[in-house]
Amino acid sequence: MTYDEYFRILGKRLPLILLISLFCAVLLFFSTVLISPKQYEAETLFSIRNRDIYETGMTSADIAASEALTDAVMALMRGLHNGTGTLSFEKLGAGVFRVFLSGTNEEGLRTSLRELSALSEERIPSLLQFASLTQVQEISLRVLPGKSLRNAAVGFVISLALGAVLVLLEAEKQRKKSKQKMTVNR
Repeated sequence: MTYDEYFRILGKRLPLILLISLFCAVLLFFSTVLISPKQYEAETLFSIRNRDIYETGMTSADIAASEALTDAVMALMRGLHNGTGTLSFEKLGAGVFRVFLSGTNEEGLRTSLRELSALSEERIPSLLQFASLTQVQEISLRVLPGKSLRNAAVGFVISLALGAVLVLLEAEKQRKKSKQKMTVNR
């Protein structure tokens, strides 16, 4: 079979392939929107100080000390996390870091991050001598974007490719049948 023959056969069946692909895309889009739970992310911002008075600004030694404290604080906070979602950190430098908690339970995330903040502010200064941990940003919550459009696009592309392969296989099957008929008729 030549490419011209294949593309001619594909062209005849293209409307059906596109219709089935569109149906698959719509089906995946709505199943993702209706079935998948919403994902939330709660976040807050903390600052670690290795001394109480900063009237002259931070020196390079202060920054180095607060960076070392940040690592210890992050390890401690991972241990305090109660498993409601995924806990992650973004180190912003100079003893400042952002704590993210994500999952599907909106109120559970807020509560967990509040408890995590309170326990951290209470325990960390006593664990790390001369250090203070302060929450410098209120807890904010946002809905993470869904993946419904991505799922629809993937469904469309996969069903389109599958349709093209099925047309190729069917055309090859028809070609073999017609070849067998020609040999039987001789």
